[in-house]
Amino acid sequence: MFFLTLDLTSSLLENIKIDLSPSDIKIAYCQNSTIFSTNNVEITGVGCYNTNVYAENCIIFKNNKSVLRGGKIEAKKFIKAREVGSAIGVTTILKTSKEGLIEADIVYQNTIIMFDEIKFKIDEPVKSFKAYMEKGELRVENLKL
Repeated sequence: MFFLTLDLTSSLLENIKIDLSPSDIKIAYCQNSTIFSTNNVEITGVGCYNTNVYAENCIIFKNNKSVLRGGKIEAKKFIKAREVGSAIGVTTILKTSKEGLIEADIVYQNTIIMFDEIKFKIDEPVKSFKAYMEKGELRVENLKL
């Protein structure tokens, strides 16, 4: 009886197919959450608060008034945020690979930018923020807020 059950279970498992195609996630708002995507994450509304978001490709904040306060945002290729952190210095982490790009309209102090293991901390509010790796060196472009 035991072998029959084992054979049936093995047969069923062999016939199960898992769809591994990339999937996108679109959300308007999230708070105190963890989100995983096998492709892109789009935030279309007010933003993310104390949330961890992981995407295999890109994370893009579509709404011009979206905010990212607290938590960790990690995408392998591209992060486009609007307002990151807060004036009171909430710790917020933006992480990508060394081939990735991070852009934001406004970034407040105590925001940490990461390219794999390379870290850069924002000490004062900036605008028109862009960070990337070039020839093994971190490049950061921004204007004082």
